[in-house]
Amino acid sequence: MKFKLIVTDLDHTLLRDDKSVSSYTLEVFQRCKEKNLLTAIATGRMVPSARQYIDMLKPDFEITNDGALTVHHSEIIHVNELPKDLIERLLRTILANDKDTDIFVSTTVETFWNQKFNALNPPFSDFKYNDYRAPWDRNAIKIVARILDEKLANELGQSQEYKMLPYRGESRYAILNKSASKGKAIRNISEVFGIELNEIIAFGDDSNDIEMVQECGTGVAVANSIEDVLKVADYVTKSNDEDGVADFVERYVLK
Repeated sequence: MKFKLIVTDLDHTLLRDDKSVSSYTLEVFQRCKEKNLLTAIATGRMVPSARQYIDMLKPDFEITNDGALTVHHSEIIHVNELPKDLIERLLRTILANDKDTDIFVSTTVETFWNQKFNALNPPFSDFKYNDYRAPWDRNAIKIVARILDEKLANELGQSQEYKMLPYRGESRYAILNKSASKGKAIRNISEVFGIELNEIIAFGDDSNDIEMVQECGTGVAVANSIEDVLKVADYVTKSNDEDGVADFVERYVLK
């Protein structure tokens, strides 16, 4: 297999269940750099919660916010935003249902959270507090909200104005531009940097990884993936707790 770009999801894929990155995985990523293989993370995480892994892995591309934001060496190369009036309506609807629920709103510059936190400890030091009582006045790239009311979650999920994604094993939902996806972000990288899709290998585990696993030249599911990802993957590697991404890269990409 000949590749120019390795793309991997973080949670339940590259990261172990305890959210750590093994020394073996870090070593494999370093070897990729030495062989001039480009690397990218493609995560649902917002930038502050992805930052520690970006600093560890030093990828060439950072696809965050479920594909709504792509950064190449600190430069934004692709963004899909939600309009400010839509965000304002969504905030009022969610808070009217549960005034104490926690909500994140991510922009290209800052990420806001309406919960009190220890601002001295990362990633919390990178969040900005906002209780959302004042009207929202800017575009943003993503909303993440805890919605315990299943009826409300279902109603919001029916809208054609945006895309709503559930988080695996959680009561949180992501709301983003309906055009945003990890797959689209990768296609944008492919076009801008002249990398063919068949020269890209993608690793994932969850529903928001299906498109990139399916469309990249080689799609690999970790063993702990949901069934829908296992079905579309070209290969299945070891689980995230067994460093499946690093193991596959070492065996078939770096050989």
